[in-house]
Order: sequence, then structure tokens, then C-alpha cells
Amino acid sequence: MKVKGVGLAEARVRSSLLWKRVLRDGLLLNVLITVLVYGSIWVNPLVHVGDYPPDIKAAVGDVDVPAVQGVVEALLCLALVIAIGLWSNAKLRQELGGRLSFWWAFANSALIMLFFAVWDLLVLDWLVFVTIQPSFIVIPGTEGLAGYRDYFFHFKVSFLGWVQWVSILAGGLVLAAISSLGARLPRGMGRGRSGVPVEEETQVSRN
Repeated sequence: MKVKGVGLAEARVRSSLLWKRVLRDGLLLNVLITVLVYGSIWVNPLVHVGDYPPDIKAAVGDVDVPAVQGVVEALLCLALVIAIGLWSNAKLRQELGGRLSFWWAFANSALIMLFFAVWDLLVLDWLVFVTIQPSFIVIPGTEGLAGYRDYFFHFKVSFLGWVQWVSILAGGLVLAAISSLGARLPRGMGRGRSGVPVEEETQVSRN
């Protein structure tokens, strides 16, 4: 039995490798961004006041927030997504014997980003922000407001709008395109220890 020219057994192996990469690399990305985001809030919660529920933002009012901290955090988050996404695609290509199509790279990248979206809702928002609610996330003067216990607000922002889904799809496409383009460039890194391309070296070792 064939699945688009690939044996069913091989298709299962490929899928298994894909999901392992999504879980491993996605977890790494999630932990690093969690530390970055809550470290930033610990330093100055007002940097993220725009992400707080409406009643809290209304109580805080207009505030002057240093732009540098927000810009640095955003750039670091973006760098983490790009670096881990490309690294994950490269590792997956290696595990698949040097063959990784554009759509497999897209699936890996997009699923890692979707993993973070789910983690962001369940861990960063529902678990830490709403349930545990450490004191450093509560902005002085807003204690006790209903927004701090609003589970639905975070769900609505995360999954009922179009921004999150567009970001996941666009990010997956961009990372897949970069990975595919990088794989086509002639470079020494594309060669194994024997000096031949990784694909050829893998085939030889199998024989």
C-alpha cells in the first residue's frame, strides 16, 4: 500500500518524527518565552498593560511606558521563534535522511507555533495569570478587579480572533520558505563527514 509514493510504514515514521520535534522544540520555545514574558512583567508590569483585561486597562489609564523594554522583549521573542523554528526544521530534515519538503517544514513550524498558542492560554494566562496570580502581575491600584479572574477574556483573545491564526499560518509559511531556500544553497554544512551530501551519505550508510 502506498501513500503518495511513500510506504505506509515510512509515512508513520515520518509523522512520528514530526510530532516528536514539535513537542520537544515547541516545549523549549514555550519555556524560554514564558521566562522572558514573566521576567519582563516582574521588572515592569505596565509594559504588558495593553494585554490586560479591559477593566484593568481602564483603571490604569494612560501611562508612559518605556518603549525600549517592549521593543527588546518583542525582538527577543521573534528571534526565539525564528531560531528555534529553523533549527527544528533542520533537525527534522536530518532525521528524515536529508529530505524535508516545503509542506513538511510548514507543518512543523506551524504546529510549533500552535503549541505555543495553546501553552500561552493554558499556562501563561489561565494557570499563572488567573489561577496562581503571583503578586508581581497585579498592577498597584487594580487589586481585586474582576479582570484578574476572567478566563474567557484570554480564550477570546487567543482563539476567537483572526490575528492568532493568521500569525500561525504566516509564520509557518515564512519559516518553511527560509528552511527550503537554505537547504538549496550550496554550502559545506550540507555535507557529511565523508564530504558527500548528507542525502547521499545516508543512502550509502543504509546500503
